[in-house]
Amino acid sequence: MTGCYIDDLLSINNPYLTFLLYTNQTLFYHDLHGIYPDTLLLKCAHSGTEVPFMDISIRPSGHGIRLTTLLYDKRRHEPLSSLFIIKYPHMSSNISETAKFNIITSQYHRFLSIILSRDNFVTSMADVITTFSGKGYPVHELLTRTYFLCWQHPESYSIQADKLITHISTAVHRLMG
Repeated sequence: MTGCYIDDLLSINNPYLTFLLYTNQTLFYHDLHGIYPDTLLLKCAHSGTEVPFMDISIRPSGHGIRLTTLLYDKRRHEPLSSLFIIKYPHMSSNISETAKFNIITSQYHRFLSIILSRDNFVTSMADVITTFSGKGYPVHELLTRTYFLCWQHPESYSIQADKLITHISTAVHRLMG
């Protein structure tokens, strides 16, 4: 499997990739030519059983050939981890209430579309809610909005909506101490 997004290339168990990286390469029995000009020097940024790709980390899931995805935030790793980055607006900022709380909605949908691991989804949502709480947002309002999102998407992670919100709420309270 090989996927590409702008300047990010992901290849999983593709034995042909090394033969097709550069346009001056071809597979002798196919009329296939490489992807990149030979003047561009490509380097492997990550390899192994778990690799980050854009904002997910891909790794094997249990036994067999299944893969799972977890949220990957490059701001938590060097060199970005040492920088001060404002991730979300403070409750007292001049942004409209709707826009502020819609960040919870957008993050919920973002996580739902990229995270295959239910536990990682719960932890990621709890992290967002806790971060917002630290910026002055009322936890009850954040959890209520998350509750309605869970009910709007009952198919999420093959678990009932009330159980999913219970997991998220428990994780939030554990993070907050």
